[in-house]
Amino acid sequence: MNKNTIRGTQMRRFSMLALPIVFIALALTSTAGCSLLFPTNDDNVPTPPVETTQDIPTDPTDEPTVQTDDSVLPSELRGTWCSQTNKAKCINLDHVLAKYPNASFELFPSGPDSPQFFNLCLEGTPCVSSDEVNFYYFPVGAGWNCLDEAAEFSLTTCNPDYTSSHDVTKPRLKILYNHQDTEYADTEPLYLNPSATGTFDDLTVIYG
Repeated sequence: MNKNTIRGTQMRRFSMLALPIVFIALALTSTAGCSLLFPTNDDNVPTPPVETTQDIPTDPTDEPTVQTDDSVLPSELRGTWCSQTNKAKCINLDHVLAKYPNASFELFPSGPDSPQFFNLCLEGTPCVSSDEVNFYYFPVGAGWNCLDEAAEFSLTTCNPDYTSSHDVTKPRLKILYNHQDTEYADTEPLYLNPSATGTFDDLTVIYG
């Protein structure tokens, strides 16, 4: 075997040995590159926290308080209301509520200068006609015409008629009859009487 043949043989062996070394080096380089691109906990690089979704309990005290007691007397109705012609005919709705603790009010709103219609259910809801009391509250400036009210019932006359008893410079309270016949039966207006003393919880006294 001449020298050229020996050298060629040695070169082929070196090439065959070099290939695995190159592959190992490439593999190490690739692994190092991947470690830099995707660090692990072994590289002492913190892993980003994983976001989770969970229900956060709410504090009940943060919820708005809803007033559900509908038997509270509207402020404009407080006080003792009396007839101007008979000071013994008075009503105090606070006294009525003390007598009927389950009573509830319902307001049917109207304009600021118009009578405010209220419905009072003495035994609470559901309301039956025997426990129902309807009345108007008149703010200052609100007038009353009995014939206009009678027309709402398809009636043409009032008996009695207390239209002239209304002083529009003062607030008034009027308790209504639950039923009307062939003529509209008006009721007289009641006025606040701070000097009235006693217990005034009998609603029927107003109709006498």
